Amino acid sequence: VDIRTVKLMLAVGSFLLGLLLIIFKFKRKNPQEVPFWIRAKMLQAIGSLMLYCWSGSFDAFSALANAVLIMGCAYEAWAVRFLTGKLVKRRFHISVSAGIILVCFITIFLSPPYNTGLVFLVHSIFYILPGLFLFKKSDEKYSLQTLLAACYSVTGSVFFITSILCIGFPGYALSLSGRTVSGIIPLVSFCIFLMSGFILLMFAKERSEMQALQIQKNLEKSKIQFQIIVETALEGILIFDNQYRITFANNKMASVLGYTVDEMLGRPYYSFFPESDMQIYKQQESLRKKGKDSVYECCLLRKDGQKHWFLVSAKAILDESGRFEGSFGMLTDINQRKEMELQLEESNRQLTELSNKDSL
Repeated sequence: VDIRTVKLMLAVGSFLLGLLLIIFKFKRKNPQEVPFWIRAKMLQAIGSLMLYCWSGSFDAFSALANAVLIMGCAYEAWAVRFLTGKLVKRRFHISVSAGIILVCFITIFLSPPYNTGLVFLVHSIFYILPGLFLFKKSDEKYSLQTLLAACYSVTGSVFFITSILCIGFPGYALSLSGRTVSGIIPLVSFCIFLMSGFILLMFAKERSEMQALQIQKNLEKSKIQFQIIVETALEGILIFDNQYRITFANNKMASVLGYTVDEMLGRPYYSFFPESDMQIYKQQESLRKKGKDSVYECCLLRKDGQKHWFLVSAKAILDESGRFEGSFGMLTDINQRKEMELQLEESNRQLTELSNKDSL
């Protein structure tokens, strides 16, 4: 296969993979993004395309092309670092990028094959690094981690051995076919692109599924904890949907009203209000649908038809767009206190009447 064709294939493949990652990033239902990965693929695509257009002699253009390509490899190493549970700091990867540019432009002033050896040496670092990241022991184990680490390590070793050959044995390196030596970058890069590209995608998917499973376990644990809290709470708890039907009631709330939890589920909230207090219900429903919270006193009907007083702390439940989805209410039993207040008011009323009669 012609070397220039391989470079072009590498550029097109990296660009297409970058586009695929962009689609994943902006996917509506399940957006997924690995930091640095899109930039890595785009830089590799640009660098490979520039090398495809390269004349063959080391100059400013070739130095820039190699710098862009190696920065793409560095960003891919940082993406792998993220997938293994660590995040590279912005200041660090910017410093590394500046170092790559400096080293690549130094190659302009070096004679063959030292300039080639220096480029290969820097390349090897950023293929070996992700291999080390993956081989390093972590809390989580993934089935594809070892295979991907081996791909990076083998590729990094090829670059490193070739760099040693160029720097340590320049005479032997020059005696080899220029085509053979200069072809190592695109050929090995294309091999790692084919092998690691697919494995890395699968590794990211596997990690995402593992994280989703962990999130599900945490949600189930939180649900159990929430259930314990609401069932042991001294207050009654009610949750309503956007039609103000009861979707959740704790045992405390049901027992105070004389119902079972199952009997309360699905019932409209207004069915618990006496006709004389229906205005309170309508006012609170209107506030909640406007997204406003409130604290109010109300009288609810028990199953036996008796009235029972509560202090209600109500909160509107809104979706991401601010639309009303339901309501949450914490109901404190104030029936005994309210009855005493009503008795006191009645006593005061009677005393006032008596006083008025005496004055006559």
